[in-house]
Amino acid sequence: MIRPEFFERKDLTAAQKCFLEFLRAFAFTLDSAAAAFDNDLPAAALQSARRADVIDELAESAAANAVVKRGPETKQFFKALVLARRAAAVLRTLCTAGASQFEGLEESRVFLGSLCRCAADRLDWSHKRQLLGSRYQGAAEDDLEITFSELPASMAAERRVERAQALIDFHDALIAARGMFDVVREIDSFSSELFPVEDEKYWRKG
Repeated sequence: MIRPEFFERKDLTAAQKCFLEFLRAFAFTLDSAAAAFDNDLPAAALQSARRADVIDELAESAAANAVVKRGPETKQFFKALVLARRAAAVLRTLCTAGASQFEGLEESRVFLGSLCRCAADRLDWSHKRQLLGSRYQGAAEDDLEITFSELPASMAAERRVERAQALIDFHDALIAARGMFDVVREIDSFSSELFPVEDEKYWRKG
């Protein structure tokens, strides 16, 4: 888990700085998407989709301005850029698909919001989270997979055009949500690579 003080360090490599800037923007956009879905606000979800552009802009700025040393750091830097781009694309797709009408699918947007909260909880770097653990109790990735597995039968049985389209749109949103969790796993793995626990300068107390 990323510690809050990492964001204030002055000895970050270009890859670490790029990654943390992207991570901050990703978490903020994820939170805004969750709020939009929680409150059933399609227009706000589309606004969150546009906010994902900020992540792309950060990647572009990092690529244009960073001075990267040769060796492993170069690979890490470009890995951070690729991850940022993928995360932006996933969030953009999720927010756009999540802004669909979902005719007859009550609570579908709230479900997407809960999934976003679940992903955001996994990225919570606060001291409170580290001390007390997770307090999140909503929908999780397992619920996503269960819902996803049930959709094909519902889609095949549906005869109303509007309802069938809503199911298709919700299916697309769930695919994007699945991609969001994939990105969160990549973030977790890459953070361990950038800030290895065996490196005492990052993890020693005091």
